Amino acid sequence: MTSNKKPNKPGDPVTPVSVSITKAAGLLGISKSLCYQLIARGDIPTIRIGEKRRLCIYKDLIRYADGLRAEQSISRWNRID
Repeated sequence: MTSNKKPNKPGDPVTPVSVSITKAAGLLGISKSLCYQLIARGDIPTIRIGEKRRLCIYKDLIRYADGLRAEQSISRWNRID
């Protein structure tokens, strides 16, 4: 089985597998405390690795942001009706 993904060249950006809570908050443009609230509600899944208290999986952050975009799109259409 071969992968269609090309290997990274030096200097190419690398997408992280996971990010810290602080970094996740920054990527989403929210405060760290709101990020912790979303984690506590179960909106953003986290994992524990070694001494790190919690890490957010990058793909889960993208999925969360995409979900917000879909909700906003639906509510925008509902206001037009």
